[in-house]
Amino acid sequence: MKRFEIFNKKMKGIVQLNNDEEIVGIVRRSVVVESPRLAFAALWILIPFFFFFPLLQLGPFGLGFFLVLLMWGIYYGLRKWLKWHYTMLVITDQRVLDVEQHGVIKRTITELPIDDISEVKGKKRGILGRLFNLGDVRVETIKAQAFDLELSGVYRPEEVSNLILDVQYMTGEVTGDQPFHSKQIIKSSKDEEID
Repeated sequence: MKRFEIFNKKMKGIVQLNNDEEIVGIVRRSVVVESPRLAFAALWILIPFFFFFPLLQLGPFGLGFFLVLLMWGIYYGLRKWLKWHYTMLVITDQRVLDVEQHGVIKRTITELPIDDISEVKGKKRGILGRLFNLGDVRVETIKAQAFDLELSGVYRPEEVSNLILDVQYMTGEVTGDQPFHSKQIIKSSKDEEID
């Protein structure tokens, strides 16, 4: 099964697509950015096991303390993983959706039609950004709206911004002779197999 088809099936529970709308790309924060938080969660889950026998000697209080520490670590890890996994930019052929997961349950979705985009910026910041090819993608609106879409810690931010510009160009919202920067990205996202 193709990666693109799997993403389409997963997105049906998160965002509502129009009948003639297709997902062109899905962009998440890099796991490199989230790895310290996920490692801390894993450590928090493992630490109570190092104190398991001393806590058992305290009787029911020690067992309860062990379970509270373990459950808190599992909750923290689940919360961080859900926030990383479900915070994304969904790029379709009609709009850009900013999906933000705020915790275990709360999620906000902000949509921006392709024709309301005035500028897309992808830039790297700092030494780590240059070393790991990470940066921020910012989508600015053409109207005086109160929001712009932004996702930080994205892998290859310039290519993501070029993808959004190319979708805007392909839909006819931009005039002129703009080259297609991301034909290869669109093709590879549709043809790439899951290993």
